[in-house]
Amino acid sequence: MNKSLFYIGITVSFLLQLTCVELIALRGYRPDFILIFILLYFIGSGKIKPMLAGFFIGLIQDLIGGGFIGLNAVSKTTAGFILGLLFPEKPPDTKGVFYSSLILCIFTHDLLYHYIFSRGGYEGFLMFLWKQVLPFSLYNFFICVLISLLPSFKLDYKS
Repeated sequence: MNKSLFYIGITVSFLLQLTCVELIALRGYRPDFILIFILLYFIGSGKIKPMLAGFFIGLIQDLIGGGFIGLNAVSKTTAGFILGLLFPEKPPDTKGVFYSSLILCIFTHDLLYHYIFSRGGYEGFLMFLWKQVLPFSLYNFFICVLISLLPSFKLDYKS
């Protein structure tokens, strides 16, 4: 992996997260550019790298943003763990598998993040999923799909 591409990507992700995320928020639902970067950059790069990146980048995000220290670290570590578990050595073979894995990682991240953040303060779990987790997950997934459709984004698919 190209280190300069990593540093540029993480810097751009943090800048977008800190400056532009409120401008593109839809009804209070904001994308997580840092999560999106971790998932798209580290897919197929082994089991450990996405997990470590999720932890350290999430911890930096926690330290910069305040709030619950460790919340971003643990939720991004979990997303990185699932990504590394699904694709330990190479990117997925098809776009369908690629998109399915992204939505699983994003959904798990958002479920963990928002449940801990809200401290279980919802009247029902299904309402929590419907009103909190699903909108954030779909918004993040939509941005992942848009980025993956850019001509500069390349994964080697068999079909």
